[in-house]
Amino acid sequence: MAHTFERRTRECLRKNSNGTEITKKELSEKQELLTRLFASSAMTTVKWWFEYSPNMTPKDVANIIMDNIKFGMHHTFFQVP
Repeated sequence: MAHTFERRTRECLRKNSNGTEITKKELSEKQELLTRLFASSAMTTVKWWFEYSPNMTPKDVANIIMDNIKFGMHHTFFQVP
């Protein structure tokens, strides 16, 4: 599953602004790191969900993962209510 997250993230990073994929484009070191960090974070979130909060909806978990991508971990988890 982590490999699926990595693969899909790479595909997103390879798309140009028009939404067409650039198949020959190599990812930079930072993009590759982002890919692996995202996959690891997403998998850890899913594991946490199953172990500690199984009543949470899939939509809520997906929102946590997407907020983490969009805004970063600090913003996602340390917002003041």
